[in-house]
Amino acid sequence: MKIFTVSVDYSMSYRQAVEACAFSEVVGEGPGINHPDRCRLPEKGKVDLKMGILETKKRFWLDKVKTRAYRKKVRFATILECLAFGVKHPEEYRSLPLLGLGDVCDAGEFLDGAMSLAGGGKRALFVGRCGSELPPARILVVVE
Repeated sequence: MKIFTVSVDYSMSYRQAVEACAFSEVVGEGPGINHPDRCRLPEKGKVDLKMGILETKKRFWLDKVKTRAYRKKVRFATILECLAFGVKHPEEYRSLPLLGLGDVCDAGEFLDGAMSLAGGGKRALFVGRCGSELPPARILVVVE
């Protein structure tokens, strides 16, 4: 797994982090707006994190990939951490999307709070619901 160092400012609001990315398109609203209590802020102030990209080659169930992440001693990156990654490494999601699953919570048959830094040459952010079975993906993780 390729490792990236990213500086995350946990005192920054969700809106400030989105504005810092200068996306051409933003679809949906993050849990920082709709559900401030759902945003996990494991740190305070500015912190340098080691982040990597966990790749799945085929469709996957979120529970199974969580187990895989745990074995690799990584955790899913939160939306704020993903946005900080997007500011520093935009080239990493221009061709293929990156998923952020660290703020996902169970909302019945859907998972709420999933985010994607879009691929396909776009500089876009999509935040919303997803099913618990997902297509092949590249998932941002924090190395602990």
